[in-house]
Amino acid sequence: MRLEASLRTTPTSEVALTAAELERAGAGGVCDSENSRDPLLTMAMAAVTTERIGLATAVTIAFPRSPMVVAYGARMLHDQTGAGSGSVWARR
Repeated sequence: MRLEASLRTTPTSEVALTAAELERAGAGGVCDSENSRDPLLTMAMAAVTTERIGLATAVTIAFPRSPMVVAYGARMLHDQTGAGSGSVWARR
């Protein structure tokens, strides 16, 4: 069974540490949604301190963003994680 944890209520200053702790505890993934912050940025912070855990954006609202902004964010995560395309950045 794969367990995924939401970082939605985690303070921004604690995202990287919390993601690393969840990975050590055996969680299969972490996610964030666009309720009060940019989930692409949150996943980038989580990617810095993790190696294996899956990273996902539960909700990323595209219509108020330029397509290039979304593309740059997705490419940044791809480069940082070495993952393939898609909404979940799983590690290779």
